[in-house]
Amino acid sequence: MLGRSLKILSLMLVLVLAAGAGGLWWLAQSPAALRWAADRVEAAFDGRLRLTGLSGSLLRGFEADHATYAGESTQVKLDGLQIDWSLRTLLSKSLVVAALAVEKAAVSVTAADDSSAWPRSLALPVELRIDSARIDALTFQLQDFAPIAITDMALAFAGGPRSHALEVLRLELPWGTVAGQLRIGTQREADQGFAGTIAVRNAEPGAWSAGRIPLAAAAAQFTLAERLLTVSEFDADLGAAGKAHGNARLAGGDATISLDVAQLDLKSLHESLIATALTGRVDGELDDTAQRIVARLTGHDLDLSIDATQRAGAIDIKQFAVVQDAAVLEGHGRLELDGVWPFTADLRFAAVDPSVMSIDMPNASLFGTAQLTG
Repeated sequence: MLGRSLKILSLMLVLVLAAGAGGLWWLAQSPAALRWAADRVEAAFDGRLRLTGLSGSLLRGFEADHATYAGESTQVKLDGLQIDWSLRTLLSKSLVVAALAVEKAAVSVTAADDSSAWPRSLALPVELRIDSARIDALTFQLQDFAPIAITDMALAFAGGPRSHALEVLRLELPWGTVAGQLRIGTQREADQGFAGTIAVRNAEPGAWSAGRIPLAAAAAQFTLAERLLTVSEFDADLGAAGKAHGNARLAGGDATISLDVAQLDLKSLHESLIATALTGRVDGELDDTAQRIVARLTGHDLDLSIDATQRAGAIDIKQFAVVQDAAVLEGHGRLELDGVWPFTADLRFAAVDPSVMSIDMPNASLFGTAQLTG
């Protein structure tokens, strides 16, 4: 579908270019030409795209009350769409959109759609530049997860035959304001996919407990292909919480991630935890039925390790251990996520001071074993 749509869009741009060269600009100024072009675009998407409430002209810009796209796995709705452009620039094989505005947008993604083959190229027949794009409010929902409300989005785009670049100038999330850049090539590299880079900046990093994201900046390389996203050379500045470096792989509904962390401060992640400076590795796996995390972190006087899996409404902790100097706390357990969250745990401890784990716990020195339920 994507390949066919790009081909039809490319053909339409070439036809408009030819019409302009032949002196037929009068046609591009008529409402009928705008509706004709909209019909061709809708047909390119096999009727999944609908543009209603059109006004303006192809020559200078137009408005649409509503634009909707209903794919097998993705649904998009745009309200109050405005485009200010100049088709005269097509004479120099470029298209400049001075301003693009959307009052309200909604995007939802359901089950993955693997029925469509990806195109061999993402190239456009002309250089396309969007100087200023604004989305006042966007609601994004991924499958059954809670929707995310995004406001005050400011974007810019430049693309063409060789590459595409998206600049996120401002994006207001519930946890703070972020910005970033995404660049991707238009040609597959050695039949592996489309290669690109991404960078993100967070203006106000902070702890999760303060309603912020513990991330100041991040950058990575990626390769995108059918049902496969490979992320490499991922570097993250966690602000006061430390740093991380690693890679990830998403294939269909499965994903793996590996991170090496340094100077990790748990208190900067959540204020109820203690201050640390941990170094180590965190590995994660997830699929349609389970999510697993394995971590081993060490500091100058504290070692932490855990192997836990969430599956079928419960978290199974296969093994966990906390070691500080002579103190040891280790064991395994299970936590049900339904109802009142019942749990079971088998623990072994020696010279354990509970206040080491949380500032809310009292000082003590505990030895023994315990079987807990609740």
